[in-house]
Amino acid sequence: MTRIPRATSTPTIQRPSSTQRWPVTGIVRVDTGDDFFLPEVVTITVGSSVRWYHIGEEAHNAVAFDGSWGTVDFGIGETAEYRFGTPGRFPYRCTLAGPGMSGIVVVVAPP
Repeated sequence: MTRIPRATSTPTIQRPSSTQRWPVTGIVRVDTGDDFFLPEVVTITVGSSVRWYHIGEEAHNAVAFDGSWGTVDFGIGETAEYRFGTPGRFPYRCTLAGPGMSGIVVVVAPP
């Protein structure tokens, strides 16, 4: 009896989209690297949270441009989280990085 080797496939790794377009209820993940948030735009429902996961080398934070909310500074292997209680569009940035490190949280009313 001859054995036929099984075909193997190499998994394809794709970079996630920089924009997440559907509303998430609960907690949505945003990766925080050196000079980027990924995805840059997330949409969640009122009462949900964004959890930023540090995947870079330098410390980061997430702070509203208008200063109305923000996270603590967090470093390698750490996370920070913020719960959004009202609908709206919330642009934010990292105050520890360059001026281009920014993102937007869009909060919508639940269906």
